[in-house]
Amino acid sequence: MLVQSDPWQERANRWLGGGGGIAFGVLTIVGWAAWARPSFSTLHRAPDVGASTSAIMSNYVDHATSARIGALLGSIALLPMLCFVVGMFNRLRASEGGTHPFSSLALYGGVMVCVAHFVFCSFLFQAAFAPQVVGPQVTQAWHWAYAAGGAASITYITFLLAVAVVALRYRALPRWVGVSALVLAPVQLLYIPSVFGHQGIFDVLSGALGVYATFGTFLVWCIAAGVALGKNRDPGSPLTPRRVVKTAA
Repeated sequence: MLVQSDPWQERANRWLGGGGGIAFGVLTIVGWAAWARPSFSTLHRAPDVGASTSAIMSNYVDHATSARIGALLGSIALLPMLCFVVGMFNRLRASEGGTHPFSSLALYGGVMVCVAHFVFCSFLFQAAFAPQVVGPQVTQAWHWAYAAGGAASITYITFLLAVAVVALRYRALPRWVGVSALVLAPVQLLYIPSVFGHQGIFDVLSGALGVYATFGTFLVWCIAAGVALGKNRDPGSPLTPRRVVKTAA
């Protein structure tokens, strides 16, 4: 049995996986800015969860285009995110040897992050679709649905913890990637207080702990991990993904 590396596969994994993490983070940050600060204005910001019905309605009537652009960029970001998740899975699986569960947990957790991201963007599209036609109550309901991050926090935690375990145990990625993922995983629990009505600093649309410490840091981590995933490694390194080629005895 001969073990050979596959240079084409390794390059594709680096470019798609690494570039995917960077593109997902950048596109989502720009999309979020387009929604939160229409036309990147410093004078207006999107309403938080606790805003009045009239304020929410007015925002989506006056700034529907910005909200749609934000949702569109967030939706486009799903493709590179899927590439990032698959690239990460390939790297983790190769380092684990293909027999341990954590790389699979990272894959499933990452796919569920994509599903949650898709759902949030869909809700934002609906909120900005025709607010004057559906009325303030329906628009407010879509706005609130867009802000519901409590359940999604489990998917982020699963993805980050699984990456952390393999990165630290099997040296699949630089140590800082695993350590930062391990630190950020429990931070995602800061989504939970908003579920029980605690807004302010925990508001998932504008709170420092509700969105910037949770989703904001996750996006930055994806960009940084994408850079690490996209870097060349020594072909002789034991961490280089390899495939097994069966040969006749």
